Amino acid sequence: TNNLERTSHDSWQPKSWVVGVVAGKQSRAYDWLELKEKALINDTLNSFPVLLAIGSDTLSFHVWDRRVNGITLNFIKHDSTSYFYDQLTHSTWNYSGECIAGELSGSKLNKVSSYQEFWHSWRTFHSGTTRYEIP
Repeated sequence: TNNLERTSHDSWQPKSWVVGVVAGKQSRAYDWLELKEKALINDTLNSFPVLLAIGSDTLSFHVWDRRVNGITLNFIKHDSTSYFYDQLTHSTWNYSGECIAGELSGSKLNKVSSYQEFWHSWRTFHSGTTRYEIP
């Protein structure tokens, strides 16, 4: 296979996949392997609360604003791969960012622009980027 198409199986190598997110003037890269392992990452980027989620297919990903009705929510995985919960109301959310059961039923998370790129590419075009580190 062509070297350009080979991806690294290590984190933070030039050919490692990252999910890049921009909030205002700040950007952050999230390691793809870590996201796959955790399935959900709650983070705050430049005081902007974001949720990163990997789809049950482990190929698709989503990034949303964690605020609903002015309240910042934290999310946790559900036993099933199809849903997750917010810790405040224990409402059930799907991977379309829609609340399907519980107190917040009918609410929707707003999408945040995000990109899947090689780490070297993201770093080149977002020179001030930070790397997400496990808290």
